[in-house]
Amino acid sequence: MPRSPRRRYHLIPLLYAAIVLGLFALALFGRGFSRTVGEARVSGRYAPLPLLGRTEARRADISYHGLGLRFSRGQPLRLAVGDGDGEELLLHSVQASGSGVEILFGEQARLTLAPAADGSLALTLAASPGQPASATLAVPFRLSPPGRRPEGSAALSWTRRGSTFLLTLPPGSQLDAEEGTLLLSLGSSAGQGLRLARS
Repeated sequence: MPRSPRRRYHLIPLLYAAIVLGLFALALFGRGFSRTVGEARVSGRYAPLPLLGRTEARRADISYHGLGLRFSRGQPLRLAVGDGDGEELLLHSVQASGSGVEILFGEQARLTLAPAADGSLALTLAASPGQPASATLAVPFRLSPPGRRPEGSAALSWTRRGSTFLLTLPPGSQLDAEEGTLLLSLGSSAGQGLRLARS
């Protein structure tokens, strides 16, 4: 016995509701991004329900041959000055910039990852006007396998799959391998930046 047209009309609102719920779930859970910069990969997820073209990031990761830097809205970075004062920086957005990527922390600071002229990758820090050159940004990192520090240098080297890689800090910046923290100096990083390269 054929179904009545009236019963079929009742299924149409259910179908529309299922489509709307599917789109809502996609917007809430399915918004990710990924971009390759040289031999590094920048990936992460947008905040739920970005509206009207807004692309606030919930998380951003830089991966480079076993080295990982993670930025998250739930774990603010600290921009500190010499006398102990400072402010917490919340991840705001990630956007392409030429052949590189910018990770923005509101209007307070910006990290830019881009290829350098010598073939390495440079991660540079820029802060809002008025920040003293002595300011430092603490960036957590992880490294697998563990690296080693050449004597007398602000660098970290590690071997992965038969190749050796080198993280070099600019003057004024520091590396705490035990704590897994990079202290990027605003004054020095503005010109030179942290470098990632094959050794």
